[in-house]
Amino acid sequence: MPCLQWLFLVLLRTRLADSHRVAVIGGGIAGTFIARYLTDYASGCELELTLYDPSALGEYTTKTTSTEGQGSRVATLKLDDGRLIELGASIISESFAFIREMVLAGNLSLIPPFQTGLDEPGLDTGFVIYDGEKKTKFSTANMTSSERKRSIAFRYSIDAFLFTRAMNDAWFRFQTIQALLADESSVFLSPQDMWEAVGLEPLTQMSIADYGKSLWVPEKLPWWREILGNQGSLQEELLSAVNLVNYNQDNRAVNALTGLASFSVVSTPSYGVEGGNVRLISSAWEQAQQKQCSSCPEDCSRIKHIQERVSTVVGSLGGFELYNDAGSLLGNYDIIILATPVSMCKIDFLIQSHIDDSVLQPMPLGKLIENNDDTNVREDHDGHAILPRSLPRAVRQSYTPVATTIVRNGVLQADYFSLPNDFIPRSVYMTAHGKAMTNNVTAISQVSASEGIYKVFSSFPLSKELLAEFFGPSVRVEYEKFWGGRHGGATPDYEGSGESTEFLLFDAAIGFQGHTKAGALYYTSALEHAVACMETSAMGAKAVAKLVAMRFEWGFQSKSGFGFGDEL
Repeated sequence: MPCLQWLFLVLLRTRLADSHRVAVIGGGIAGTFIARYLTDYASGCELELTLYDPSALGEYTTKTTSTEGQGSRVATLKLDDGRLIELGASIISESFAFIREMVLAGNLSLIPPFQTGLDEPGLDTGFVIYDGEKKTKFSTANMTSSERKRSIAFRYSIDAFLFTRAMNDAWFRFQTIQALLADESSVFLSPQDMWEAVGLEPLTQMSIADYGKSLWVPEKLPWWREILGNQGSLQEELLSAVNLVNYNQDNRAVNALTGLASFSVVSTPSYGVEGGNVRLISSAWEQAQQKQCSSCPEDCSRIKHIQERVSTVVGSLGGFELYNDAGSLLGNYDIIILATPVSMCKIDFLIQSHIDDSVLQPMPLGKLIENNDDTNVREDHDGHAILPRSLPRAVRQSYTPVATTIVRNGVLQADYFSLPNDFIPRSVYMTAHGKAMTNNVTAISQVSASEGIYKVFSSFPLSKELLAEFFGPSVRVEYEKFWGGRHGGATPDYEGSGESTEFLLFDAAIGFQGHTKAGALYYTSALEHAVACMETSAMGAKAVAKLVAMRFEWGFQSKSGFGFGDEL
């Protein structure tokens, strides 16, 4: 072998040997975005990343799609005629800085929501808020955008002003967090650190109903406003409707921060990705691969996707072993990044006993302790309690179920919803009472008037008989997606709060003061336990990417001086 060629191979092997093996579990927004963010910090061939998800990344959902992913809740249905319908996350707010940044970097385009399929002029004909038993609370029939805003301002009066002012203040603080995350000299160890840094933490600890009362916005319409006529309760009607359609939870269950974010869709411009929101996933993944290839042209396969479901993770001081459903070893990794909710991932997290490596015990997620006089842990222990400590209940419990049903040949039955025959709204939103009176339906939206295509959100799959009551006897189900079951769901079950955990769930190296960088499990979804949307998935990915970069000392130093080797 020529001398120069031999020297090149030696240098290449040395360079590749210095790389860090990272496994990402979950191929949604968080999983693909963190792959892209890590390439900003790793130079050369320092990063070897494998993303595990049993589904293809960023592909359209079709009638024949059967594989359930381990991460994504962004799903764009592609019908036979090419029409695109969002089954999951639909709205990209103007305030979604990290999502919009990824859109720009991927040369994607944003367009008004609900227009990602075939064009159908004049589709937006307003919405109604339905209270059940043939009672329509509020209607924006054939109104322009400005007329709609004036109508909302008049009906809800001072309540709308107070909530809008509170929403604007919350969004300003939220944007401060976004700016801090974008600043490469600042880091956060937990969502609570974020909320406390900008004064939003109290909003994560109370329901939007209680927060409304603190603003002097009552849950029920006062008698004196009923006398005025054409007045409505903001909490009972508009706020309840947007929370039900976005989170399938009423005002007493949704925390105040989430409720204000949900309310923002009333006045803040929103968009969707042209060609479907699922393109965000494929674009972020392609950007990650391209960036890594440009950093390490010797080996462009160091970022790869493996279509496998991870069922078991075994951790130790040296790193992690990943296994599939059949018990086969998938690989060995220094760092694991869980980019899907703990309660939905269907993974057994185990560690080797410090007494006997052949004995496995539950991994103590979310509770790190120090070796000091206040603990009874042996000095040579890895820094965790011998028995596992539980994660907060809010992190462990199942997400709220939501069924998305697409129907064709439907004609919205005006009499059922007490609507004028000459006005069929684009959307029907339910109050809490309306949801109860319509078998847990939260919203009905028209996709195509000419073909009678509608999208229905509900807590559970709907019977053909009920759909016939809504849309007439000719209606047929085009597609049904149920986000639910024991390990499923669409959004966190907030129960009036936003309790979460740190981004670092487990660290075998605690107590070793930097002598090893392996053995850490990070959790991007920690942020969405306070407020769930595409943007917080991206922000969780950014926050964790910074922590991983600091751990590997990829030229990243925080403003606070925090660095790997300190106790977290």
